[in-house]
Amino acid sequence: MTFHAVTKPIAEPGPKVGGDPVWLGEPSWPVHPGTGEPLDFIGQFCLAGTDLEEQYFLNFPHGYGYAYLSPDRLEGRFSWEAA
Repeated sequence: MTFHAVTKPIAEPGPKVGGDPVWLGEPSWPVHPGTGEPLDFIGQFCLAGTDLEEQYFLNFPHGYGYAYLSPDRLEGRFSWEAA
């Protein structure tokens, strides 16, 4: 995986770090269970065709994983959206 700067927001689904998620379906932003505030988006990742998929995600449909973390860094969430 390589990283490069972009000049405009990414609007197509694909792996990315930071910014806002690009959902395949309806947006589903997780919130902190104590405060109800939205969690910070960390990144989204496609594991299709990778060694990680073969080792850990064989039972998951192809799609994207989304990672979130609370501002206090005490709560985190990972969600999966099938392609």
